[in-house]
Amino acid sequence: IGLLGLASLQTTGLAQTSEIRNRTQAILLIDDMFERIRANRTDIASYAVAAGTAPACDKDYAISNTSVATDDVAEWQNSLGCLLPGGNGVVTINNRVVTVGVTWATNTGSTDDGTVTMEARL
Repeated sequence: IGLLGLASLQTTGLAQTSEIRNRTQAILLIDDMFERIRANRTDIASYAVAAGTAPACDKDYAISNTSVATDDVAEWQNSLGCLLPGGNGVVTINNRVVTVGVTWATNTGSTDDGTVTMEARL
């Protein structure tokens, strides 16, 4: 019975470690978007990203050199798809207050997705 308890504890610990990694990655991706916007404040409105289907991961992604904001958003969405399971993001801009949210599919057996949202005045 003791060994079964330890095995269960080990399994739960591994799942929680994976979720902590996903949450940390989500926070880093949110910070990445804030920094992209800070570097291109004159085009802040172009960084809005509506909720939609989760982007796919393109391992051979290359920027298209259309505009800085368009390339930043496309690269960020590709990173969401590559770095988080079912990763998706939304960016809203309201009077220079930027809210960035990231969701991903959890692997803890829960039906809820993981979510991190942060807000900054830029």
